[in-house]
Amino acid sequence: MIIYIYFTTLKQYKNSGRPIKEIDMLISQECYKGLYLEGKSEDELMAQTQVLHREIERLKRIIESPAYYYENHPYPDEAAQIIACRRYLAIAKEYVLRVGEYSPTPIELASEKTDALIEKIEKITLTAGRYLEKKFQLIFKENIAVLRKSTLEGERTESEIERPFAEREIYELHMGEWRDNYQPEDYGASLNEPLHWQVRIDYTDSIPPKFFEGAGVFPYNFDRFAALMGASDAI
Repeated sequence: MIIYIYFTTLKQYKNSGRPIKEIDMLISQECYKGLYLEGKSEDELMAQTQVLHREIERLKRIIESPAYYYENHPYPDEAAQIIACRRYLAIAKEYVLRVGEYSPTPIELASEKTDALIEKIEKITLTAGRYLEKKFQLIFKENIAVLRKSTLEGERTESEIERPFAEREIYELHMGEWRDNYQPEDYGASLNEPLHWQVRIDYTDSIPPKFFEGAGVFPYNFDRFAALMGASDAI
C-alpha cells in the first residue's frame, strides 16, 4: 500500500502554517521525529506511544464496523493510517529505549506471544458461511504450505505456496491483536443472516490451539487473511 506524504521536512511543515495535531498522517518519518520525539523526556515519549496505540485501536474499530463499507472515508484511509501509525510507533519506541525502558501494552504482549509461535504452526483452519459450510485450510509442511479448500458437498481443491511467504503474511497480520469474538452487537448493529466464521490455529509440540470467531463482523485486516487462505470469494 502506498502512503503519500505531503510534508517531508520539519521546515516545510512549519512553513506551511499547518497546526500541530496530536498525531498527523501526512508527514514523513523524519518530520515526525522532529515534531513529536526530538528533545522529549521519557514520560513525553511514552505518552506519544500511548497516543499511537489509542489511534491504532480507534482506526481498527472504524474498519471493523459493519457500516464501514457504506461510508465515505478520509484520505489517507484508515488502513493506510494504521500502517503509518505502526511505523511511527516503532520509531517512538526506539526513542524511549534511548532514555529509559519501554513498557509494552497488553495487546503488544499478546501479539508478541502469538508471533513467537508462528514457526510452530501446524495448520490454520477457516470455516465460513451461513452454516459454516466452507472450509479452508493452510497446512504447513517442511518448505511449503498446502492450501486446501473443501465444502460439505465433498468438493476439494489443493494448491501450494512457499512456507516463508505464508509465515511472513501471518506475521504482518498481527493476529495476536485480534479479539477472540466479533459480534455486530459490539458495534451497535443488528444483521440479518450474517456470515459466520471461525478460525482455528493448531500448533506442534502439544501447544494449545487458538480460536477466533464472529458473525458478520471481522478483524480489521481479515480481507488480507482471507486472501492468504484462498477464501476471498467466500467472505
